[in-house]
Amino acid sequence: MFAPRSLDWTVIIPVRGGSGSKSRLETPPGVSRELVATAIARDSVVAAIDTVGARHVLVITADPAVAGWAERRGATAVIEPRPGLNLAVGVALNHSPGGPTAVLLGDVPALRPEHLRAALDTASALDRAFVPDRAGRGTVLLTGAAPALLRPRFGPDSAARHRAAGHREIAAPARLRLDVDTAADLELARQVGLGRWTRRASTPVDLREDARVPHVQASVHSFDARTGRGSVLLDDGVELSFDAAAFDASGLRTLNPGERLRVVVEGDSVTSLWMTGVGESHRVA
Repeated sequence: MFAPRSLDWTVIIPVRGGSGSKSRLETPPGVSRELVATAIARDSVVAAIDTVGARHVLVITADPAVAGWAERRGATAVIEPRPGLNLAVGVALNHSPGGPTAVLLGDVPALRPEHLRAALDTASALDRAFVPDRAGRGTVLLTGAAPALLRPRFGPDSAARHRAAGHREIAAPARLRLDVDTAADLELARQVGLGRWTRRASTPVDLREDARVPHVQASVHSFDARTGRGSVLLDDGVELSFDAAAFDASGLRTLNPGERLRVVVEGDSVTSLWMTGVGESHRVA
């Protein structure tokens, strides 16, 4: 029996990313499914970082925008373009430094650090463990005393398959088990309490508190996906820059030259930005 502290764990988070994410999630007019999917992953990553520290979090994704954001938060990001969740987890396990390792699916936007910490503390007494989702059929967390001990069997009925592979089911707080795939899941997570990224992305722009801040129209002039920095051109031709903090706070995945934005200008820089006319008919990647 071993008893590592939460800070001794490495947490792997697979994130699909891109326009195909959360295809079952219907969003209301004025809310982009792709942005909500990205926000759900971000809240999951932030919860893990706040639990074990950024240097113990490894995000594996096919999406360079997701990887760039994770690295700006201090996490390690691995690009794996081949499809398949179990393949991605296997690749990530090869990058794990060793010791107790957990795989957390990136679709738990109501998760709080204390709830993930409680689950890891319980799993510390077992060589292999797992936490099922709210329905009891899927898996949201898979753990092992070492990377080689994990036996990922994600997919349909993964809870039963992980149990058959030797992982023991452990009790966990409801927030950890509340994975979001549908509008009903998202509404339940909202009632429990969404993380700030998902709360913002799932709220129509005109209803956000910051939508009342005076803003101006602009177009994207340049953008570096790795650093999160870029610049915009105001409609009067003035070029202004924005930093990674402003871009990350926007909830957007990436920006392309010429795209229209609403921006808040303070001094000679942009401090906030939004996509103009975000909706299901507007591509944000």
